Amino acid sequence: MRITILTAGSRGDTQPYVALGVGLKQAGHTVRLAASEGFEQLVTSKGLEYAPMEGNFRTILAGEAGQMRRGRVSLPWMALTLRRMVGPILEQMGHNMLAACRGADLIVSALPFVSGDVAEHLGVRYVPASLFPFAHTREFAHPFLPPTIPRPFNRLSFTLAAWIAWQMFRPTINRFRRDVLGLKPWGMGGPYEAELAAGLPTLYAFSRHVIPPPQDWPGNIHVTGYWWLDSPDWQPPADLVRFIESGPAPVFIGFGSMPDDAPAVTTRLILDAVALAGCRAVLHAGWGGIGGMDLPDSVFRIDFAPYEWLFPRMAAVVHHGGAGTTGSALRAGVPNVVVAFLGDQTFWGKRVHDLGAGPSPIPRGRLTPERLAGAIRTMLSDPVMHACAAGIGAKIRAEDGVTNAVRIIAP
Repeated sequence: MRITILTAGSRGDTQPYVALGVGLKQAGHTVRLAASEGFEQLVTSKGLEYAPMEGNFRTILAGEAGQMRRGRVSLPWMALTLRRMVGPILEQMGHNMLAACRGADLIVSALPFVSGDVAEHLGVRYVPASLFPFAHTREFAHPFLPPTIPRPFNRLSFTLAAWIAWQMFRPTINRFRRDVLGLKPWGMGGPYEAELAAGLPTLYAFSRHVIPPPQDWPGNIHVTGYWWLDSPDWQPPADLVRFIESGPAPVFIGFGSMPDDAPAVTTRLILDAVALAGCRAVLHAGWGGIGGMDLPDSVFRIDFAPYEWLFPRMAAVVHHGGAGTTGSALRAGVPNVVVAFLGDQTFWGKRVHDLGAGPSPIPRGRLTPERLAGAIRTMLSDPVMHACAAGIGAKIRAEDGVTNAVRIIAP
């Protein structure tokens, strides 16, 4: 079977789908993976065909839309800004999706909009596949909405989030449906409710030990376990190994794809927190470019290291709460805390805390040396937290999410 996988965004948005593609290829299928520019080598090195997904999401996050991560915007401002900045990219992505999916027998997509329209136009099967839950439930609120939503409104929050997102991009998507795909435009409700009603098999690439499947989810929702793309042949730099082995296990601190308009200020904050906590640290530069200054001997800066190698060697992990990074930290079995910038990051940080594997998430706008140092001290000293983290890590490592997903996609 010829399968096209669609995704876009950062490495954390891409790597799990590469892992899924590898699993499908090993099962005998031909796999093409459409991903953002910059990930062609990652895709092709695993024997998959690459298709480009244009649009620089790093620029969007670093620019005007990135203001939302600093808590300086209203919801209407955020919606209008995303519509203006992402709309043109979404239209280009639609053309990229259509090109990538020609000749496919099945489309597996991480992208909530346009991919289903392309599948309808081509008349092929479509399987939504997400790193976070978006199916209605009474048990928790939509991951992209505040966790303070009263429980009676949890289920409604999913309808609300889908409706808001649809209104942002409705003109762009309907124009693409009409002018390019020759399809009837969607109404005010958009495609989301129709897809739910269709009962499409839907894959969630996280562990049931992190989010137990709610009882009110229908049978077409499958929590497969995480999709890991390990790098067994990766060789760590000698200086990194020497640093790790030269003293007590360090704390990892990094914010992944989150840009930073004041990296020197953030670096100073982190260094002050490390000094207050009395620990050593591995500092990941990330898209924010933190750590670009003289650092004390107790802090080591890296540009990249596979999390499956690095995190088990850390005493604790401080991260931005991306779905994949959260999964990697939990898999390692070490305490971790989320510094939440935007999106679903607070949701994942709360899950870590509710599991007993880390302190409460810290909003990025409230991050101070004292708060960060306090979280680090708790992670280093709390034996119950260490036991909880180790327990959840063992359960996650026992799962085979890729194999589970492949069985559902191509039984």
